[in-house]
Amino acid sequence: MIKKEELNFINKNINSSYKKNNFGMLFYSLVYCLKPKVCVEIGVLEGYSTIFIGLGLRDNKGGKLYAYDLWEKYPFKHARLEDTQKNINHFSLNKYIELRTKEAEEVFIEWENNSIDFIHIDISNDGSIFDKMLKIFHPKLKLGGIIIFEGGSKERDKVEWMVKFKKPKISKAIDKNLLLKEKFQFLVLEPFPSITICKKIKN
Repeated sequence: MIKKEELNFINKNINSSYKKNNFGMLFYSLVYCLKPKVCVEIGVLEGYSTIFIGLGLRDNKGGKLYAYDLWEKYPFKHARLEDTQKNINHFSLNKYIELRTKEAEEVFIEWENNSIDFIHIDISNDGSIFDKMLKIFHPKLKLGGIIIFEGGSKERDKVEWMVKFKKPKISKAIDKNLLLKEKFQFLVLEPFPSITICKKIKN
């Protein structure tokens, strides 16, 4: 199980909007309970959710997380690859986490259909990104697999950059997405920034 000193380090040193409502422990618990073997994360930043997923894999004594980001190449809020790798190293999780550099829309090319157990997507999500990522990753996800999106609540849809740039709302995308309703069971956890958990029930 996660040690108190591990939690203290994460909370003190690693930034994430997930920290406010302790979503890290949710990621850990999902991984620990579901025991996925192949995990993919798109959007890493400083590695908050990445590390919690990795700790779950560590405590399961198996599995691997392939975590993708653009790091310094991303023009908006980003982290340095070197700094995120140091955070991974602090927990000795290199056996369970591999950091990779790639555009989000190119990640799916690397994976065969029905090859991934667990996916987390946090890439300045909006409604169009939700629709696009669900469509392209649905075939890659194993039956019974989980895909998690940052966002989904109406509060999250009102963040400053979403309003300023008139981005499509994730909550509306969820309501209208037929693939989601036909192929998944899903749940939106409302505490900010909220997350949407989708379980694949049909191929």
